Amino acid sequence: GILAADMPVGKIAVGLQVANFRAGAGNFNHAQALVSVARDFKLDKNNNHHLSIGLQGGAFQKSVDFSRLAFEAQYTSGSGGGFDQSLSNGETFAGNSIIKPDVNAGLVYYYAKEGVLLNPFVGGSVFHLNQPTESFFNGDNKLPIRWLGHAGVKVNVSERLQVLPKVFYMGEKNARELTFAADLHYFMKESDAYLIFG
Repeated sequence: GILAADMPVGKIAVGLQVANFRAGAGNFNHAQALVSVARDFKLDKNNNHHLSIGLQGGAFQKSVDFSRLAFEAQYTSGSGGGFDQSLSNGETFAGNSIIKPDVNAGLVYYYAKEGVLLNPFVGGSVFHLNQPTESFFNGDNKLPIRWLGHAGVKVNVSERLQVLPKVFYMGEKNARELTFAADLHYFMKESDAYLIFG
C-alpha cells in the first residue's frame, strides 16, 4: 500500500510518500520512504505561464526470505521428483536485506490563464538519478534511470465541463511504453465539487 501527503510551506510544497509492497513465495518486500519539495515559478507578470520544479529523495529497503524458496540444487528425482529444502541451495547470498538511497526529479510547464478554451501542459520526470546498486549477491546491479514525459491540454468546454486528453511516454533501458488517456471533469456548483471520470 501507499500513503502520500503534501502541503504548502510558504512558497514551497513539501510532501511525504511511504509505500510497502510484498509478493511471491519468498515474501519479497519493497518498502520506501521519500520526502519531496517543489516550487512553482510564475514566468510572466500576468501569472499565465508557470514552471513547477520538484525534487524527491529518500531510501528504499528490499528483503526476501530465502528459506521459503526452492532452488535448482534442491531438486531431487526421488519419490517422483520434487524439491527438498533441507538440501543446500548452492547459492551464496550477501544477505537478505538491502537499504539504498533514491533520488527523483521532475518539472512541468502549464498555461494557467482562466477563461480560455485551452490550457496546455508538458513535463518530464526522471527516477533513480543516483542509480543505486541493488543485489542480494554483492553484485554490480544498478537500478537504471527511468524517465517519463507527458503532455496534454485542458479543454474548457463550458463553465461546468472540462476534458483533459493526455499522453505519457516512459522508458527504462530498452523498455518503452506509450499511453493515451483522457479525463472528464464535471463541476457541481451546488456542492462546490468536481466529479472526475477517466
